[in-house]
Formats: sequence, structure tokens, C-alpha cells
Amino acid sequence: MSIVPIIIALVACALVFTSGFLFGKKRSGVEDDNFLEAQAEFDRETAELREAKSSLETALAMTQSGGPNPHAIEGLENILAPIARTHSIRSKIEALDTSGLTRNDLSTLLTKVSQSCGLSTCVLVDTAGLPIAASADAADVDVLAGLSAVLHRLAIRTRDNGQPMPNAFIHRDEENRLTLARLVPIGDNYFTILAILHGSVIGPDALDPLVPVIRKVLKHEPWA
Repeated sequence: MSIVPIIIALVACALVFTSGFLFGKKRSGVEDDNFLEAQAEFDRETAELREAKSSLETALAMTQSGGPNPHAIEGLENILAPIARTHSIRSKIEALDTSGLTRNDLSTLLTKVSQSCGLSTCVLVDTAGLPIAASADAADVDVLAGLSAVLHRLAIRTRDNGQPMPNAFIHRDEENRLTLARLVPIGDNYFTILAILHGSVIGPDALDPLVPVIRKVLKHEPWA
């Protein structure tokens, strides 16, 4: 039996489950910031799931017409790779022991994240655009700090023009390096986690498990 129908069924179940969850939240009258943030995340993930389901159904139709199709299998792997890579990074971050961390431990934390997740660089930049922590293998830290400042201004400008404020950015350069930037709001300030990896495609939420850790460590600092 092909695995593709099973995956399609799982994706469909995920769509039904997430739809039911948010419907229940609406019925309960919950309209706080957490709900609105969850709804935005739901909308994004639903679109990704629907796209994956459609692509998987296409791959299934191709394989059913004449047995296993190498092109269909390769297409399926390409579809699932970003999901699997993102999940892997999130899981490895969540598995790290982050209890009792202080600001002085942040570079060690970023080094562990970089090494366990296969990143080439991981940097934390403060609200003024200055790097305050970096993984041991980090390169071009000042360049990334400058990029962080540009992305922060772009996010603020988007918000000031009446649009939802972005909290993550992804870009690929000419050398096939992928840079993921995740904004971390603390009080009225925004810090930025930046990570670089080569070749792989990941989702913008890959670094999300780091956000509450950074908040917990920095919330008592003077800038918070």
C-alpha cells in the first residue's frame, strides 16, 4: 500500500482538527491577543496544509496510473522536506535544557542550537541593532546585525501602515544560504534571532521555541 494516501488522510485530519479548535475558541468568545495571534498562525498553517494536500493528491494520481513513479516520489520528497526540516529544528530546540539561564549563557545556548540544528550561524541582536550573543561558529555578525535593523524598521513600518506586524523573515542569497530572522518582542522593544543554513528550505516558525526562552532571560534587563 502506498504511503501517499495515508499522508493525505493525516493532512486532512490536521485541517479538521485545527478548524474545530479555532471554531470552539470563537464560540467561547475569546478574542484576546493570544487568540488573534493563534488565528493568524492557524490561517498560515491551514494554507500550507491545503497546498501540501493538493500536491500530495497530484502525486497520488501519478503513481496510481502505473505503479511507483520516480518523478512523483521525488516531488513528494520535495513537498515534505521543508515540513520535516522545520519540525526537526523545532524539536531539537525544545529538547535543550534551558532552565536557569542568564544573559551570560545566551552565546552558549545559541552555540547548542547551531550545532544541534545544523546551522552555520545563530545570532541575537538587541533593539538598537547591536549583537549581544552569537554562536561559536558565527560569521559576519555585524552584517547580520545591520540586516536585523533593516528588517525591524520594515516590520514597524508595516505595522504603522495598518497591517499586521511581521514577526519572521526568510531570504535566500546568491550562494544558496537561507537566513531566517525571528523578532522577539520584550516590552516595547524588539530583539531579533538570526540563523543561517545552507540549501535547506524551512518554515518561518522554525525558531519559535527560542522566543519564550529569550524573553524569560531578558525580561528583567533594563531595556525591558
